[in-house]
Amino acid sequence: MVNFDISALRRMTKILAPTADFESSFTFYYDETNNIRKFYVKEFDFNVSFNSKDFHSNFVLGGLVYEGSQPDIKPLFDRLKLQKNIKDVKFQHIAKG
Repeated sequence: MVNFDISALRRMTKILAPTADFESSFTFYYDETNNIRKFYVKEFDFNVSFNSKDFHSNFVLGGLVYEGSQPDIKPLFDRLKLQKNIKDVKFQHIAKG
């Protein structure tokens, strides 16, 4: 594993965008959307070449962000009439086609 010190990046961002908010708390829910099975960022490359003849898609990260701590999602799950054991909503659970 490679650790990156982002303090210089943070300082530069604050100089370039003084209104950038580094203090707020957000909860992210995200997933890859029909991408390659695994995507890794290496120190100087990725595990998949974007110029490869076998790779014809873009890598897309889709999701939602919620300001603050984790919201209560039980009402949403109840309204979607999901099974009680589902913790990860997939397209197949809420739509067809």
